Amino acid sequence: VVVVHFYFHFLLIYYWKQFLGFSLTHLLTHTLSRGCSLSKTTMSSKTTTTTSSLSTSIGPIVAATTSSTDALVEKLSALKGQIAEKQTLLSQTNTELEELHAEMDSVQAELNNVLVEERKELLKLVEEKIRQFEQHKEMWDTTTRKFKDAVPTGKTINLRFNSGEFTVPMSTLLSGRGGGQTSFFQKMFSGKLDIPKSGENTYFFNRSGKTFQYVIDYLNNSPLPSKFSDEQKHQLEEDARFFELWDLLGSLDGKSLILYVGSHPTPFVLNRDDAIAHISAESSLRQMINGSSGSNSVFYREGRYEQFQKYVVPYLKDHHWCVYDDHLTAEEKQAIKEVESLYEIKILKSPPPPIATTPLNFQKGNHIKFVGNLISKKATMTGYGYNRSTSTSNSWDANALSSTPLPSRGKFSFKVTVKRSRNYSIMCGVATDRFNVSGTNQSTKNGWHLHLGDGTLHSASSTTGTPYCNSPVTSVDVVVDREKCTVSFVVDGRDIVAFKDKFSENDRLHACIMLHHPNDEVEIGELTGI
Repeated sequence: VVVVHFYFHFLLIYYWKQFLGFSLTHLLTHTLSRGCSLSKTTMSSKTTTTTSSLSTSIGPIVAATTSSTDALVEKLSALKGQIAEKQTLLSQTNTELEELHAEMDSVQAELNNVLVEERKELLKLVEEKIRQFEQHKEMWDTTTRKFKDAVPTGKTINLRFNSGEFTVPMSTLLSGRGGGQTSFFQKMFSGKLDIPKSGENTYFFNRSGKTFQYVIDYLNNSPLPSKFSDEQKHQLEEDARFFELWDLLGSLDGKSLILYVGSHPTPFVLNRDDAIAHISAESSLRQMINGSSGSNSVFYREGRYEQFQKYVVPYLKDHHWCVYDDHLTAEEKQAIKEVESLYEIKILKSPPPPIATTPLNFQKGNHIKFVGNLISKKATMTGYGYNRSTSTSNSWDANALSSTPLPSRGKFSFKVTVKRSRNYSIMCGVATDRFNVSGTNQSTKNGWHLHLGDGTLHSASSTTGTPYCNSPVTSVDVVVDREKCTVSFVVDGRDIVAFKDKFSENDRLHACIMLHHPNDEVEIGELTGI
């Protein structure tokens, strides 16, 4: 618009200049030719005067007009150059846009092809799953028909035990309380369980039948006694587990949590308190458990059974349980991270650093001295053995404690070997740095110990005298797992946890030896990582 405006302005001035010049010339010519009544001299003088006057007055106007016109021409030329540049840029932009549109069309066509192929594969997968489902359904229907034909529900079944025999209607065993078509009894009748038969419709169970009448009462919706003896309750709980009567088990033990995961018919039997304590309050599973306070059964449909069984159940049973990430694939790590996110738990950890094999140095009590790898009174320490003083009376007053703490991470052990003893009145284990090396009877005041003479456990935080292994013990490996906070004693190849959750991950632990009789001698091996 600006360019057009200047252009017309220029034309107006230009033609005005031409018109003005033409008009003046024509006027002068006409005046001279006409002569009128003036004399030639007078006319010539007046013409000269008029021409001079007009030239004097019009000259500046023409000069100014010419200067403005030249400036406008220059601006117009510059604008024409800018227009040419913009037109060139616009042409380039149009070319790039056409190329982009062509590329977008190509990508869209390729994407459409990929989506079509993926949809075909998905349809194939769905069709295959439907076909498998129909096959399983047909197999299930066939099995159900065979089962109904083979064992009519109107028959009675004889169930024989080591102590007692019961005749029960088939309808009772397959009732809703019995689990229906997915129950233990249905699997037994269809041959999926290897239960021996001792006659037609007679099954034998190599177990006690003392409380099975209560099982029958439960299946018949009959009330159970309000109280059981400890033996009856224990036996009935075992019956509930064996016959997969999970609701019965939950009603007997108020602490049990019967957790159904996904669509799997077999639940997990867990401790409700452990599940609540070790699962985050923000997780959907924890909220579901809290919302089922009036029932022992929880149906967690959004969970995946195999995933739950592999990772979550071990953690709920032992919250120190973890999976080290040093030998896992990227897919396995990702799967575990998804489990951690879903259940708000932490099970993936880096392995602890390896523990080098190192000798254990000990600080001695009043009646402990070191000679070679044994102990003798009033000798100097030269090895890793310990000997009870020969000049003191029989008393638990000879103690030895490792001078430096045991590792704060990892799993490790040290071996204790009895070299000489009257009746193996020797204790070994671990204690904290609060252990009084010069005190007496420290086994029930600090630490966790095994009595090598009678195979009992001793500590301040659990029942003293609890049987642990056969005795006497001549050699034992003391095993400490700092990640799980456990102490075990390996005797004759058995590695069973003796103490669990009795110390924290931050406790400073020391190897500990306590001797009772004079002349008793033990040898301590090196600390070895496991």
